[in-house]
Amino acid sequence: MIDEHYLTTKQEQGQRKRSDLEEALGDRFWPLLDDPDVREVNIRPNGAVWYQRVGRDGGKFQAEWVVDHEESENIAHAILQCLDGKYVLNEEQHYVNCKLQLSSPDEFARVHLVGEWATADGGYGILLRKHHGIAPTVEEWVKKGQMTPEQLVALRWTVTHRRNTLICGPMFAGKSTLINSRYELIHRLDPTRAVGYIQDVPETVCPLSDRMALMVNKYTSYRKHCEEGFRQSVEEVTINELRGAEAYNLIHNLWLSGHNGGATTLHAVDERQAMWRLGTLIREGLPQNAVLQPEVIAAAVHVIVILRFSHRIGRRIVKVLRVKGARADGSYEFEPLAPSVPWPESDFPAAGPLPAAG
Repeated sequence: MIDEHYLTTKQEQGQRKRSDLEEALGDRFWPLLDDPDVREVNIRPNGAVWYQRVGRDGGKFQAEWVVDHEESENIAHAILQCLDGKYVLNEEQHYVNCKLQLSSPDEFARVHLVGEWATADGGYGILLRKHHGIAPTVEEWVKKGQMTPEQLVALRWTVTHRRNTLICGPMFAGKSTLINSRYELIHRLDPTRAVGYIQDVPETVCPLSDRMALMVNKYTSYRKHCEEGFRQSVEEVTINELRGAEAYNLIHNLWLSGHNGGATTLHAVDERQAMWRLGTLIREGLPQNAVLQPEVIAAAVHVIVILRFSHRIGRRIVKVLRVKGARADGSYEFEPLAPSVPWPESDFPAAGPLPAAG
């Protein structure tokens, strides 16, 4: 039986830590974090402060003030104190990626800290990107105009038929949010499904009780988790974001070994760039002298979801595609699972020709 006094003490400790953080952030930064329309606050090592705002007046803005070295150091240390000493920032450990609880129980910030020892400007880099601890339903995506009813039908199909899904888009497009919404959908459609996921920052929100949630740290890598972590009757596996050789571990150790139905995210602007980037990341983990066959990737990745984002329009799913296979020239063949949504080129410009010299 849990001691009620213990719970009260923990709650008091949490409130005290948040008060300390609010005091360290001060009257300038805390209102930014508390503003529901502000998605991200970024303190650069040179003292400049930038923030991202969504909504009708959305955009990227620079604050009128700058931060000196002492203030940025105080903010960084206040954040670390709120994390119970789980992370350190010093001359040997220059980077910290973590999750920070904010005022509301349903809201947290993904934090990325860069120590003064790793920056050319000599200050701390502090990024706080806000997330909600309750995932929106896919129906809410449709209601907000971020997904069409036809795309919703296609996503339901990927869940019920256990299709491995690659979710792609630029920053702020909602890739991780869609992962969480997907878990919420699985919970409604198949609540007994056993799922597993690996992340290096705890931002996944999964309501399924039969889950194996693993964290990457300095002691356990993606590879070790992929090789050993899912021997406990896990049916499908998700890696929240692919950045390197873990792409090989996901494809080879899991998606091609019977763990179908998972998802992952990747920074890419369209389906062809996504498959090219995925192949590049897989090659980072390939054994020496091994050759990557495009048809192997096509066999592992069943569906690609493309999202886009602009401050004027917001986030939106523009394509849901089935990967039909690989061609002889190494390219891939795709088939729409739902009608594509047009995206204004002015909000996502394509690369044009280089200007003439002189």
